[in-house]
Amino acid sequence: RQAMMYKYMADGYSALAKVYSLIDQANSTNDYGQLAHDYSHASSLVGDAIQAFSNANNYGGNFSVMISQLQSMQGNLTQLAEFYSALAQNEGLYNNIMSQVKSLLRTQQIPVNTALEIVNSSDPAETTYRVYLKSVDEEIHRFMSSLPDNQGGQLARERLGSYFYDIINALKYYLTGLAFISASQTLSNGSGSTDTLSKEASYLRSASNYLSESIPFFQAIGVQQDFINQLNNTVSQLRSQANTLGNLGNQIAQLNSLMNQLNNEYNAVQDPYTKTYKIMTLSGQALNLVNQIISELNQMGAGDQAQSLESLKHKLEKIHENATNYYNSLTFQNASQSFSQAWSDFSSWNILGGLESLGQGVAESGEDVLANVDAWLSTLGTVINDGISDLQNWIESKVPGLAGQILAGVVTGAIFALIQLIPGVDVA
Repeated sequence: RQAMMYKYMADGYSALAKVYSLIDQANSTNDYGQLAHDYSHASSLVGDAIQAFSNANNYGGNFSVMISQLQSMQGNLTQLAEFYSALAQNEGLYNNIMSQVKSLLRTQQIPVNTALEIVNSSDPAETTYRVYLKSVDEEIHRFMSSLPDNQGGQLARERLGSYFYDIINALKYYLTGLAFISASQTLSNGSGSTDTLSKEASYLRSASNYLSESIPFFQAIGVQQDFINQLNNTVSQLRSQANTLGNLGNQIAQLNSLMNQLNNEYNAVQDPYTKTYKIMTLSGQALNLVNQIISELNQMGAGDQAQSLESLKHKLEKIHENATNYYNSLTFQNASQSFSQAWSDFSSWNILGGLESLGQGVAESGEDVLANVDAWLSTLGTVINDGISDLQNWIESKVPGLAGQILAGVVTGAIFALIQLIPGVDVA
């Protein structure tokens, strides 16, 4: 009796050894037909083991708990066999879907016309879906509908349904982010304006937001952590560059406004004292802003753009220097006229009469100052107009290159080349 129990135990464990060997073999193949065959065979062998341990129970064995566990295992293996059988029956459609997905995952740059269509739409992510993903999604639905209604088909719908959902969303946000990067690069061509950098910043900020939205979906489908780390770094880099470009764009717009104010004050009808004071103040503000922009450009490695602002800087330095000197002279002239009147008042007492002449002489010298200020103002308009022209030429010719130079830090080819092909479906 005991010998029979041991015999059936040996049969059961032998069957289980073959099961584990088949499972190990299944982990090394991607052939769905072979996987279906291996898991079906493994399920059959577990059935043999259940029968052997049941027979052992009849001869004094105590394998009821093990038998219950093996029955659960057999059910899982049967599901897997049916799952891979369902994939094998629809392998052509499934492989076509995966081929398209992998091709999209390798995308490094969106064509300009397509990128502009996406970013200028009311819903960029949905436009990306329509352009790139709708046909793939329709094939996914056809594939899911073709799965059998058995347990394996149900398992495939559950596992692959979630998997494909994550893939479509990951690609939707990922490709939309790339579209905004491509669109921002178009601002590096043609003529610039004061809002070029602000628009560039807006595009990069949108790119960072969409790429960030793709990360949870990429994590869900199991891409390698190296790619997730690279994507996180790219998001941070894009946001930093967006802030840099936005701040620089605001500074250039402020400088442009100051130059126009300077021109308006020059053309305004007002006394020389007030006009000189306003020109001194505005040119000083503009000069400080130019120095700040030049410093930031040099720190960003945009030395060529910084050097091109030196002509404007030199003009503003001369304007500010002359305005300050003439303003100080006019201030002294006004004080001198007051002193002159005071000496005139004192003269009725015949006190220090000689100083009245001195006061009159200073007042007469004030007339010379006015003459000098008038002469300077007569030529200042040309200098201001030349300065405005310098700034406009710089904006039109250098700002696009500046946008491109800063954006060059986002090397899409290098950043996104680490994208991994989607992993195998883990259903075990």
